[in-house]
Amino acid sequence: MQESAFSLAQSVLRDFRYFESTDLDDTCERITSVLQAHTHRLIPGSCAGGIRSHMDFLQMSGIGFGTIKYSNEMSVDVTGLADHHVLVFCLSGRGAVTIGGVCIEIGGHRGFASSAGQSFRATFSPDCEQFILRIDRNVLNLHAGEGSFCLRPDIDLDRAALAPWVRLLQSLFADRATLDLVRSNPRTAIEYEQLLFSLLLEGHPHRMVESFASRGIAPAAIRKAERFIYEHFAEPVTLLDIARVAGVPTRTLLDHFRRFRNTSPIRLLHDVRLEQARSRLLRQSSDRTVSEIADESGFGHLGRFAGEYLARFGEYPSQSAARARQRRPKSLADVLRAGSDPA
Repeated sequence: MQESAFSLAQSVLRDFRYFESTDLDDTCERITSVLQAHTHRLIPGSCAGGIRSHMDFLQMSGIGFGTIKYSNEMSVDVTGLADHHVLVFCLSGRGAVTIGGVCIEIGGHRGFASSAGQSFRATFSPDCEQFILRIDRNVLNLHAGEGSFCLRPDIDLDRAALAPWVRLLQSLFADRATLDLVRSNPRTAIEYEQLLFSLLLEGHPHRMVESFASRGIAPAAIRKAERFIYEHFAEPVTLLDIARVAGVPTRTLLDHFRRFRNTSPIRLLHDVRLEQARSRLLRQSSDRTVSEIADESGFGHLGRFAGEYLARFGEYPSQSAARARQRRPKSLADVLRAGSDPA
């Protein structure tokens, strides 16, 4: 995409090389670790000279930015990105995506949006470099309100309503100091994230996956379960406890969550606990230890909590707490104590 709206991002992301490979299986495994359930196939006749591929990737709170480049014409099958929405554009070359029997051409200012849970097949020309945005489904729902979103699959960047979203992305990558600030400051990252989500949903057509109002017992049970989870996340809650409050058998509750939320009650419980723990760790006024915060957020095993926290947020709980302490304004006692220390 010459003089692309995302050319600045392409340049910056070169500093965040995730992998380079000359092996098709390795390429598939590496990309799957970021985007889930990808199967790659070379288009017959396109493999002369062997395959070369690379991917750049940068995670910023609930959004991941990346580029993908193959040296050959490639076909990609994607099976149900359960945890993410993914937007795909072509920085150069072209692509075609088939979803629900409909083929969408991408390239130039035309892109593709895959909503969480959808499967599709895509082909990319050998000169194509993709620009992708991976949006965490749960984080988007937390910002935008209750429900599951289905984005319209074809994206037109020439839509006037999308211009504010594009300009915000451009501004994020135009100044490296701003990008570094967003990467190092979780509060700033969340503010950028929320604005990006709001502008995307304001500018690009979307709909709710289900109409909960007409679903009777299913949405009522889900709302009861979710309310119970948010109110009792710090307690030793079990699936049976949640099902009893929701008023349905556990099998029915699992089916409802899978159909209407594309997750499970226990997965939601873990997500809420992690979000609550992170919020507490980042409070500048908090003097509690990581162990205390883990315990009051519902984690009984500190080591398991640290591992899940690292996988979700890209840093250990102690690193979040240390950064929050550094930003905390000094008290008068601290100032006086510092002033009395010998030089």
